[in-house]
Amino acid sequence: KGVVSVFPSRTLEIQTTRSWDFLGLPEPTLQQQSAESNTIVAVFDTGIWPTSPSFDDHGFGPIPSKWKGVCNGGPKFTCNKKLIGARTYA
Repeated sequence: KGVVSVFPSRTLEIQTTRSWDFLGLPEPTLQQQSAESNTIVAVFDTGIWPTSPSFDDHGFGPIPSKWKGVCNGGPKFTCNKKLIGARTYA
């Protein structure tokens, strides 16, 4: 059947390690820990690494008690209070 399409590979620079800066929110932003601490956001990614500054959990509260996921990102992969779950599919 042959090749359907080819796309050039690009190396992209990191845009942010802090979402509120990226979104242009004022500093200091009022935090609502009671609401924020109970929010879980899922992201499907093919190449995260927990040592990236993007996953720094400084200032984060405890992991929400309703979290029922796992941290299984492979050897030497550890989760924290920001990156609360991972699963490798290989």
